[in-house]
Amino acid sequence: MTFRCEDLREHGLILVPADPPSALLHNHSGKTIVALELIWRRTTASGAEMNGSGCRWSNILPEASEHISDAVRSSDPIVSVTLAIGGVCFSSGEFIGSETSRLWLGAVAEAETWREIGSILRDSPGDVFPRIEAFTGPTSPPPAPRNWRGHALRRCARTVAQYRRSYGDEARERLISYVANELPEWRRL
Repeated sequence: MTFRCEDLREHGLILVPADPPSALLHNHSGKTIVALELIWRRTTASGAEMNGSGCRWSNILPEASEHISDAVRSSDPIVSVTLAIGGVCFSSGEFIGSETSRLWLGAVAEAETWREIGSILRDSPGDVFPRIEAFTGPTSPPPAPRNWRGHALRRCARTVAQYRRSYGDEARERLISYVANELPEWRRL
């Protein structure tokens, strides 16, 4: 099997092939990685292509490494695998990758949704949670796969519900603090 890696070496993100199909990601960017989009391109012996991508949320500190492996199996032997980094979010709010990256579109949609929730929390008197629930909609069923806004609304609705269960009367202030202090201002490098 041939195994290739396409990394972002110019940004200090280096993929080193290990036992195919796995690799080590070395983070020499000087920044903490908080999310990573990986793209897998596979070719089987019969020439069929099996492509996919996925996002991984984890903290990969500067000068640390992360093991990445492909768990896809096929009855038709896989003869070629390419692993590419599609996008990276850093804890600083910086993003490297395509503006059409699933990771970028999802992160931006979620940040925009949280900002709108923050406005409701700060600017509305009384019990704001019914207004937030009307804005975010239900926590299920899941939206269509490429509906970034729908997924962001659903994730935010679940987080708000969790805060209400965990913090009761303090949920509003804790959510305001989260939006004001912890929400990154995403920007592409």
